[in-house]
Amino acid sequence: MEARGGPAAWVAHHARPWLSYWQEDIGIDAFYPFDLVAASYVVQPSLLYCANVPIGIEDDTWLFGWLGYRGLFVEPKHETRSRPVVSGSALYCPEVSKHLQT
Repeated sequence: MEARGGPAAWVAHHARPWLSYWQEDIGIDAFYPFDLVAASYVVQPSLLYCANVPIGIEDDTWLFGWLGYRGLFVEPKHETRSRPVVSGSALYCPEVSKHLQT
């Protein structure tokens, strides 16, 4: 992104600390700049692959559970990880098209 210059370079520069967090603390070598992905969906929904899925707000047993936090989890059909505080459905977009990745 930085090599493209302009707004892409600005985003790349300001996203660097967030990328470091994902690499060092989460162990994943990349991330999607979530706000930009959401804006892309508003402008051109076909750039994302989305589906309505069941969700639940539950105690987080993975990342921040030890701090007493809850998380929003995408759930397999009719299956929950623990006791949901709230459940429902949401539009979930786990993948972006190749046009957003380049």
